[in-house]
Amino acid sequence: MARADARRLAFNILRRVDRQGAWSSALLAALDADRIDQRDVALVTELVLGVLRRRLRLRQVLSAYSARPVDRIDPDALLLLELALYQMLYLTRVPAFAAVSEAVGLARAMRRGRAPDAAPFVNGILRAVGREPGRIPPPPSPGEGDPAPALSVAHSCPEWLVRRWLACFGRRITGEILEAQNLPAPACLQPVGERIASADLRDKLRDEGVETVASSWVPGILRVERGHPWRTKAFARGDFYIQDEASALVSRMVAAAPGDRVLDICAAPGGKSFEAASRAGETGIVVAADLHPARAALIQANAARMRLDRVAVLAADFSGDAVPFRPGALFDYVVVDAPCTGTGVIRRNPEIRYRVTESSLAGLVALQRRLLRSAVLRVRPGGALIYSVCSLEPEEGERQIAWLSGERPDLVADSGPLRTTPGPSGMDGFFAARLRRAG
Repeated sequence: MARADARRLAFNILRRVDRQGAWSSALLAALDADRIDQRDVALVTELVLGVLRRRLRLRQVLSAYSARPVDRIDPDALLLLELALYQMLYLTRVPAFAAVSEAVGLARAMRRGRAPDAAPFVNGILRAVGREPGRIPPPPSPGEGDPAPALSVAHSCPEWLVRRWLACFGRRITGEILEAQNLPAPACLQPVGERIASADLRDKLRDEGVETVASSWVPGILRVERGHPWRTKAFARGDFYIQDEASALVSRMVAAAPGDRVLDICAAPGGKSFEAASRAGETGIVVAADLHPARAALIQANAARMRLDRVAVLAADFSGDAVPFRPGALFDYVVVDAPCTGTGVIRRNPEIRYRVTESSLAGLVALQRRLLRSAVLRVRPGGALIYSVCSLEPEEGERQIAWLSGERPDLVADSGPLRTTPGPSGMDGFFAARLRRAG
């Protein structure tokens, strides 16, 4: 694939993300599945994620060179400018003239009779950037006053989110979150049960060109430093699955024993169900449910790859009264890894920061409460409910547990809640709590 083709592919992916609400992670994963040359996959990934991670800063720079307000630039032309500016500002190995030439070429190729022609505008802006770099405004630096506006532009995160995090976590941790959300997220591997030891898996992966190190936070987890573990024989054999350390910590809150019955009602892609199945053994059973049939099929495929035949998969909606169990069907553990804003995993899906709104947060809080009401009815007396979200927002975390405890006094926390934030730990941002039902 030529470099220009890689840039066109990056443009098309970003266009789908912006206009169709597609997820960059899914579109980039499809590239890898298509066996495109890894150098091209790396370039497309860098361009797509880079533009999404630096969009507000790129638009600040663009505003210094364009007489036309950014919000009045043709969307395709604006996207081409963002792609080229990202290369010129952040990719030192890309010659500026190449970024300009290819952006202008793409503008001409996309015209196809459209008016006006965006190529002269794109060419003029980018050549001005290359000719007059002194006009590039520096990234804003927080002063003594309100730090939110400067942090918002410098880290390309909407100001309202920055203000929320400053209120929740303070300036230091907010700064760590903002820094981390623009860095690549490591892939982490969880060996399947007692099938293979972590050290043995590390050796087998090394033989296939994948370098890993032991996690500093979760025993048994491996962090990938180099290579593509999903292309290995060890992956095909079902020796491991991919799961972030924070998610693995939630999985271990289940603490299932041999023979236990576990229900995971928002299970995809299945990591928490697989951990529970490994612990429950041949005499236990795990029901892994998801609302969407395609996501349930993903759980089924992963379980089959790892030969976890005690995982029963179904597509079902637990947000209402019609659940697929008889009234007396109860479980030792019920897991609710609820749909949420996803603000704890922005580094994996950088477009989240531009999509989440205060109204969407309120809608998700209501959905989480419906799921919790339904889930509690499936917990046997003496059993446990595990609730988690990959969110930094207290409405989806600590406040939900406070609400649930007030509504169901028979639920008592039997361990401290888990709260992780992106930053020095290198983990995703999660909240989780385990509540034991009295009786």
